[in-house]
Amino acid sequence: FFFAMIPLIILYLLLFAPDATASEYRSMDGAGNNKAHPTRGMKGALFLRQRQGAAHYHTADGSIMPNSPNPRDISNALNANDRKLMNPRKLNDAHTVWGQFIDHDFTLTPDNGSEPLHVPVPKCDVFFDPDCTGNEIIGFHRSNYKMFNGTREQINQVSAYLDASMVYGSDPERAAALRSFVNGKLLIDADGHVPLNNGKIDQANGANRNGMRMTGDVRGNVTPLMLAYHSLFVREHNRYCDVLQKTHPTWDDETLYQEARRRVAAHIQHITYREYLPALLGEPLPLYAGYDPTIDAGVENLFAASTFRYGHAEVNGVILRLSDQWVEIEEGHLYLRDSFFNPQLGLSAGIEPLLRGMLFKGQAAVDVRYHVDMRHHLFSNPSRSPPADLLSRNIQRGRDHGLPTYNQGRQNFGLPAYKSFDQVTSDPIVQQGLKAAYSSV
Repeated sequence: FFFAMIPLIILYLLLFAPDATASEYRSMDGAGNNKAHPTRGMKGALFLRQRQGAAHYHTADGSIMPNSPNPRDISNALNANDRKLMNPRKLNDAHTVWGQFIDHDFTLTPDNGSEPLHVPVPKCDVFFDPDCTGNEIIGFHRSNYKMFNGTREQINQVSAYLDASMVYGSDPERAAALRSFVNGKLLIDADGHVPLNNGKIDQANGANRNGMRMTGDVRGNVTPLMLAYHSLFVREHNRYCDVLQKTHPTWDDETLYQEARRRVAAHIQHITYREYLPALLGEPLPLYAGYDPTIDAGVENLFAASTFRYGHAEVNGVILRLSDQWVEIEEGHLYLRDSFFNPQLGLSAGIEPLLRGMLFKGQAAVDVRYHVDMRHHLFSNPSRSPPADLLSRNIQRGRDHGLPTYNQGRQNFGLPAYKSFDQVTSDPIVQQGLKAAYSSV
């Protein structure tokens, strides 16, 4: 009899259970997720170094190792052959952009504008110093940090949990700016896009703050494809609000907002763990084994500043915009180099053509070669100049964060050190590039 009643009991609980209390919803900044260690993974926590060993600085205060190869020289050497291959796994741009979307959920390390560490451009560099002045730089500033146990450690400015903070924000002030405070809904414009900022909150690319769109993460305007995902999940939040208001007419604005928020976060977690990661790793993840309060859910510095940047190599230089007939729309496709922090251009035909284009366009191969728009035209939107080289910036960021060398990293994970570059890669062109940049492995 008891087992026969289980479906009725569940139905009763769903329909008539008391509303959740405020403490049953996730905090905006990640605090309190781990009741035994409530500050773990919260906004403002330090990146972890549990698996990578101690910070690898010249001195503990964070000075960079001397006589390191120039990052732009390394970038040029590894990309002597600029031809990009397609990913043999036959994944698409939707997979690539999802990686960036969730990265913005759990990692953010703002620059310290008062601490430059610019990359010197090699004299006569074809793209950055065509006049052979020898005085050009690729702009770079070090990450914000705190001294911890006598060592420079970087700060994560967002919650480390996969909690949809890129949609909702990681602090109450930003969260409030994104809300309508009517029926639990988020702000959205008449075209179904995330709304114009109008100076309300900080957004990356402050050169045209009012022209940017408001998103839960400051980097939401970086490309049109990122704005497409942001707008999609704001729509999904508001759809949940409509559904929940019909089934729970007594719920107030706050309850509708929080209940829709928890469903969107679960939706994002499901896509990440059941689709994105298995497609990336080639096999399903193990089944969930339950919450383990002994694990620090903070983000590893090595992961944030190196490993999860793998997706930069997958990026294509053309953003497809397709009609519902799966052909190029009348307004045409977009070039990535024209689209950085350019929401007016990026959203000019709506997000539907962008979403179709992401599904149709195959992602590039994961290797050391970056598309020219990433190496020579990064952030080249006229409102933000000069352009940069993302591979050079990634190399410099690793040094800024005191990441281990390749062999140090292998040994930290219990792997043997390599002695020759042909052990690192079977690609002879990459082998030659590494030999040109480094004296040894």
